[in-house]
Amino acid sequence: MPLGEVTRLTSILESSIGEVRDFNRHRAFGRFVPLPSTFGLPYDIETASQLLDNGFILPSYIGEMPEFDAIKLGMIKGFHGYYEQAERLLRKVHNEFGDKIDYNFMINVLPLGTRMDIWMHGDPKQFNYLTHLRTRNGGHINYRLLAWDANKMIAESDSFLSGMKLDSKKLPDPRSREQFFDRS
Repeated sequence: MPLGEVTRLTSILESSIGEVRDFNRHRAFGRFVPLPSTFGLPYDIETASQLLDNGFILPSYIGEMPEFDAIKLGMIKGFHGYYEQAERLLRKVHNEFGDKIDYNFMINVLPLGTRMDIWMHGDPKQFNYLTHLRTRNGGHINYRLLAWDANKMIAESDSFLSGMKLDSKKLPDPRSREQFFDRS
């Protein structure tokens, strides 16, 4: 068996629900999302509240371009307002139903920008495919940057994997209009 097929790598991507959804499509990987673990028991109000306390991630375009500062502030204010409303909803439901229901419905209330990590476990061939696919122009900048960073760390982790390093000309750039609009 080739070395690349027996070597296993694990990458922890600090991302958002939207990015987790995209990376979760790579079925050849072992994938793990550390939602609050209740070992099969229903979510109680504290567990549901933990979901709301993860924070959020903005698109890198917004943070990298000064022209978007007003939009960035509006998005931050909007996220804070949304999470306050979600917390009020949680309290309202709890006041009405107490501990008689499972509060895992709160997962479906979370916006795609909610911070959520994904652990991906696979061989170098799978990571090579993922990073070449997910760093192409046209995709969401956040997962493009995550895939780029994962590739860089893997390529630098071992001399045998150094050949996986992507061409620096393909570095995802949140400030690039061409990369944003390119759908090739």
